Amino acid sequence: MNQQLWQQALHLHQTERYQEALNCYQKLSKNTVNIDLLFNMGLVNTRLQKWDDAEKCYQSILTLKPFHSNAKNNLALLYQKLGFLFRAEKLLRELLSDDPWNLDISNNLAGILLGQGRPEQACNILYPALKRSPIYPVGWDTLGACLQDMGDIEASLASFHRSHQQDPLNAETLFHLHGLLHDLNSPEFALETLQRARHAAPERWDIQFYEHCLRSWYQLGATTLPKTQTHQAWVDTWAYMQEHRTPAAKLFYTVAQTLRDSVEQSSVSGLVLEFGVRFGTTVKLLQQYSKQTVHGFDSFQGLPTSWHEVPQGAYSTNGVIPDLGKDIYLHPGWFAESIPLFTREEQEHQKPIRLLHIDCDLYSSTKDILENIRTQI
Repeated sequence: MNQQLWQQALHLHQTERYQEALNCYQKLSKNTVNIDLLFNMGLVNTRLQKWDDAEKCYQSILTLKPFHSNAKNNLALLYQKLGFLFRAEKLLRELLSDDPWNLDISNNLAGILLGQGRPEQACNILYPALKRSPIYPVGWDTLGACLQDMGDIEASLASFHRSHQQDPLNAETLFHLHGLLHDLNSPEFALETLQRARHAAPERWDIQFYEHCLRSWYQLGATTLPKTQTHQAWVDTWAYMQEHRTPAAKLFYTVAQTLRDSVEQSSVSGLVLEFGVRFGTTVKLLQQYSKQTVHGFDSFQGLPTSWHEVPQGAYSTNGVIPDLGKDIYLHPGWFAESIPLFTREEQEHQKPIRLLHIDCDLYSSTKDILENIRTQI
């Protein structure tokens, strides 16, 4: 290998000049291919969002060395980014079987299970590892997010606090904490926590945005946000909310709190429907809060078309239709087909809708829902 070109590539890589580094790596690969070179090419391709090229690099490594743990882990994280969560899960479970108490792998797998909508399974993976090695702030943060999704707010808060105690400058944990504190009616502490998150990570635009929102919500002198094309949709949405805000309006940060309050506000007697079930985390919360039968609709086949950089078929349940108990009825299939079947099935299904929860990403899917149930809203 040309050592001078290799050192130049490493320097460019370390100084975040990724395209120039990739150019050097590609020149080197014409004469020699080894695992270190392929691994670095995978890293820079990921940084440059060249997903296919990054995948090829990691797959090539695994062809040469099937048990290369770092390549398998990075490939799993790449699949997670692209929404292929079951591919990612398979790779990380293989790694965990070889190294059962590896905290990094346990945490990565828990994050993927959480992304699939399986927070209970994520907790079952992560919590035993944390009990064995409790000094691991990023793991406690992930566990807090899992508990939050399950609606266990007190345990979630305790987990985030433990993460914060171990790493007081972790902006992500502070960001998570502020949302829970707000939902627990502690706006002053929420804002103080958010300010600390901003100081810890001044480059995080989303933290600036949420501080702006919280300040303006409580009329505490909102700051002016930088207007960039990337984030303009956030600014426009918040401006619309503020313009149409009523005295009774509330601001929520956690899904569980949002659903709980929505059920409490739903005074009409009728159906509770969810569109976009996946593994059933939120439909179980809806049933728990509403104390009535809930109907869930999902294709269980993932996205019917691509969505931004996420390809068709992502967010699938891998063919699994979850068993969620006797008070939750699932209706598999594309919405345009499953809803008409549902409404014709029983007269009971033609009643007005008490609560409607739509979480299906695509405009076309949402349109199918609203067109087919409009007379019941």
